[in-house]
Amino acid sequence: MLSKINNFIDKHPYIFRIITAVLAGFLTILLAESVANIIYDLVPTWQFTNDQAMFYYMGKQLALGKTPYIDFYDHKGLYLFYYLALGYLMGGKIGVFFIQVINLSIFFYVYLLICKVINFSTRKTLIAVLLFVGLYGTFHQSPSDFEVQMVLVAFCLYFYIRGIKEDSEKMFLIGNIFTGLSAGLDINVRASDAMVPLSLVIFYLIYEIRKKEVANIFINAGVCVFSLLLMCVPPFIHSYIGGFTEEMYDAIIFSNFKYVSSVGSSSSFSMQTILMRLVVVLFSVGMVLLVFFKRKEISKEEALFHYVSIGVVGFIQFVIAMFPHYFITCFPYLCLFFLRIISLYKHGDKVEKGLGFAGVFLVIFSSIFYPVDYYAFERNNALAVKEFIDATISEEDKQNTTLCYTCSTGLYLNSNMVSCLPDFAAQTNHGAIKKEFSDEVLIPYFKKGDVQYIIVKENHETGIYKWLKGYGQLYFEKVDDSSFKGGQYIDIYHYITYL
Repeated sequence: MLSKINNFIDKHPYIFRIITAVLAGFLTILLAESVANIIYDLVPTWQFTNDQAMFYYMGKQLALGKTPYIDFYDHKGLYLFYYLALGYLMGGKIGVFFIQVINLSIFFYVYLLICKVINFSTRKTLIAVLLFVGLYGTFHQSPSDFEVQMVLVAFCLYFYIRGIKEDSEKMFLIGNIFTGLSAGLDINVRASDAMVPLSLVIFYLIYEIRKKEVANIFINAGVCVFSLLLMCVPPFIHSYIGGFTEEMYDAIIFSNFKYVSSVGSSSSFSMQTILMRLVVVLFSVGMVLLVFFKRKEISKEEALFHYVSIGVVGFIQFVIAMFPHYFITCFPYLCLFFLRIISLYKHGDKVEKGLGFAGVFLVIFSSIFYPVDYYAFERNNALAVKEFIDATISEEDKQNTTLCYTCSTGLYLNSNMVSCLPDFAAQTNHGAIKKEFSDEVLIPYFKKGDVQYIIVKENHETGIYKWLKGYGQLYFEKVDDSSFKGGQYIDIYHYITYL
């Protein structure tokens, strides 16, 4: 059976790559998607992470003609909104799912080309695919900014690896076009994600300086910068015509780095941050040692590529040290790295099989844990909350006067609501970086009565929740939730209009 498969692959490599890429793309999204998944009818509103629902909401608002950073706010860039808006316009939830599968299928096709360049066997190639699917599915981060960036990351790696393997300036030149495009995309999605193109640029500088080919540096730098600026043109034109250029750059540049630094500094000595930094250090040192002990069995250029990639990304991750999912754009490199380097060791074949089993385990885990969690708990919660909101708030008020304060954005999506304020669900985070979203500004605004309904998590000890339970009772009264299971999860406060 295996020999027949190998014969088919040898005779029809393009068909094999297309079929594998589409199947892998579909499986990855099926495992990783939590908001627009075809197997979930409601958006999770409790345990599943809130970021994906926020991204979907923003894409939907853009598709419906709302203005980014004015009508809805986050410190992500327009390409993320474009991606999800396009999917939404193609058919709502089904359209988003479809465009995600297409996007990841393109990624996997390039990923398979990289495996071919590295001379991976069919088994090793399938393990590389399975490992990536398992890792991405387990992190359950879809739709996400990482997902949007993944195709260009794959192209960067493909041409750089070919450049190293073939000692080809042409491949490096093409690679630097994609590096510029990738960096431009990152700036207009989330600037702090640009660690992969940065590591490649630093490698190329060192590589050319060692070869004493300084002229190549200037040529490639020009191409890279031009590509970066070219990628920035569509968002700039859109923001200029829409009148939100200043707000956009304040969000994606200044607020983004302020957010990363403020969250990082506020949790510098938390147990999670300490453990994250310890893992980053141990992981980075371990990877460097794996390369060092086998440096004579690979080219100097490849060894340099690994050292620089590990060093740059490891340093950035050490500084950020927030959340494990910040590693996701590095997953393609990590999967390929371990399968490439481990095979050089004495018991590499056994470790390779172990990585294969790990990929299978992660796929099985994701395909069981998240659906079971959804249907055993998440859906019941989402449905109860939806029924409570739908019975309490009119359709008109849902579109004009309702605000969810630090709640899951799934509340908006399930009940077809639109936030009456730009900062729709992450006020405690954004309030730390933008004064206009802070409690000090919101409370006087709430007193005016423009916000008729405030939805908060039950017993969530935020400043606004404490105000609503205290002095805020002069302005807002809690809606009776005794008849609704949704009252176990959220509280709804209604403005007292007679004041």
